[in-house]
Amino acid sequence: RNQTFDDLLKDTEAKNSAVKASLFGDSDVSLFDSIRHGFMSLFGSSHENSESEKQVVEDTSSITDEIATLIQDSIAATSNVTQHAQAEEAALRISLDDIFRSMQQGTSFELGRALELIENYRRIEFSTGRRRSRYDRERRNDIAKRVLSRLLP
Repeated sequence: RNQTFDDLLKDTEAKNSAVKASLFGDSDVSLFDSIRHGFMSLFGSSHENSESEKQVVEDTSSITDEIATLIQDSIAATSNVTQHAQAEEAALRISLDDIFRSMQQGTSFELGRALELIENYRRIEFSTGRRRSRYDRERRNDIAKRVLSRLLP
């Protein structure tokens, strides 16, 4: 939580590159290629393959292709977000952390105002048109005594 947005973007970019290199890098070290070859060797045999074994191999191959496509799309999307955020930060000349911080402060203030309005609304007695006090009678008298004691020594 203590990381800045820029640090998070750099971390995401580094992790994306590591995942992309380990999963889809060189065909000799590609994890998905080795998984595919492992499935092929597991279900393949030296004798004539039956139709069901061929179907399993094809299904496994298509599943690994789908998984690879999904992961590549995810990596591409997070890379695009990182690049876009860095471009926006450079164009604005203000750190995104400052923008987020000011947005959080603004929304906290607005939330506080909304909660206060809700609390005031709940104190209204619509049948009589009067508004109940925020404090009960004893608390109200205590506050009045303290205020008067400071005003009148």
